[in-house]
Amino acid sequence: MKKRTTLLLLLLIPVSFLFSQEYEFYENQSGNWVKIENGSMLTRSCTVNSDGIDEFFGVKNISTGSRMVWARKQRRYMAPEVNDSYCWNGCMQSYDSLSYKYLLMEPGKLIVNQFDIHFRPGSKTGNTLISYSFFDRSHLADSGFMQILYVINPVGIDETEWLTRAVSATPNPASGMIRFSGISSRFIGFLTLVNLVGQEIISLPVSAGHTEVTFNSSGLPSGIYFYFLQKNGSKGPVRKLMISR
Repeated sequence: MKKRTTLLLLLLIPVSFLFSQEYEFYENQSGNWVKIENGSMLTRSCTVNSDGIDEFFGVKNISTGSRMVWARKQRRYMAPEVNDSYCWNGCMQSYDSLSYKYLLMEPGKLIVNQFDIHFRPGSKTGNTLISYSFFDRSHLADSGFMQILYVINPVGIDETEWLTRAVSATPNPASGMIRFSGISSRFIGFLTLVNLVGQEIISLPVSAGHTEVTFNSSGLPSGIYFYFLQKNGSKGPVRKLMISR
């Protein structure tokens, strides 16, 4: 698991820091559009042979000018027998990567009805990671991206609340003791902290009935880190942590 986590972060995390990130992404939480960080990995879970997952996401152009925005899908790794597709100003086939056409986006406007994703699991368990990038061909340095990890569980297995629950780090930025809170009381596993290149700093054990863990960061150099819950080969949402001296 550690090798896979390291490789994944090496492939994906640095990309978000190469771009000036002139796009914001939003997910619908109980009817409210909530901003998610550019480059974030969202986690969704379902069971084998289920109806799968369909959802809309919002995209906002936060640059100072209009953009002709294209979308591109990239399958990082796939579980057996899955089928996925997406729509961006029109719907693509499962095998399509680049959107058929661009969407003209005015600055500051949140678009919530043009980007939707459809995922269908097969009869096999496993994980699927798909990333979606957005760009104007005349402003490639302003690209943005988001990614979704789909966890396919056997029938009868708990949908594991922790896979979609965001854990908070307080304070953030931090310079000493950090409290990670919001962990499901049913979770048994680890809270893992990695650096910018995906190297594991520490994995803190979490026991059932505990909803928070603490860590003394005073020995870490200033910089950007990431943390997430993990157990049995599955991983929860990845969140950013700043260490400042």
